[in-house]
Amino acid sequence: NQRIKFQEEKNNQLQKEYVEIMGRITLEESRYKEALFLKNKIVGLHNCPTCLQKVTDEYKINITINAEKEMEKGTIKISELLKKKREYIEKIEELKKMLENFHLRKSEMELLKIKRENMKEKEERIKEVEKQKKALEQDDIMLKKHTVSLQATIKELGLLKEKLAGV
Repeated sequence: NQRIKFQEEKNNQLQKEYVEIMGRITLEESRYKEALFLKNKIVGLHNCPTCLQKVTDEYKINITINAEKEMEKGTIKISELLKKKREYIEKIEELKKMLENFHLRKSEMELLKIKRENMKEKEERIKEVEKQKKALEQDDIMLKKHTVSLQATIKELGLLKEKLAGV
């Protein structure tokens, strides 16, 4: 039970960390998409939509370089997070198998406990039956003695009856 409880707590912690990593992956993917969107938007601009000035190629190149750096950083972070995600999935699966094994072993132990208690009850019943058997054997011996005694008495009465009939 303690092992199961410990493993379940560990599983809950891993699940929380997994959800956190999934959130971080989503955040990094959003940042990547924003950088890509900015890069594509700036490259296609000829005039600034706010001040209507001409957007220079130098400015476009700077923005593109910065956006590509952000996208590269995002790609690296996403890759690292995906690796961690796979590791967590493996750990969680391994933990699930371990928990299943512990639950199976617990069930087997409970079954063995029930069987052991059942055997103890049967052993007690056997002892009780043996006591009854001994008591019945003693009763049988006593009844045989009493039968012999009664037969002897009947025999004596028969002899006595013959004597009385002959007188």
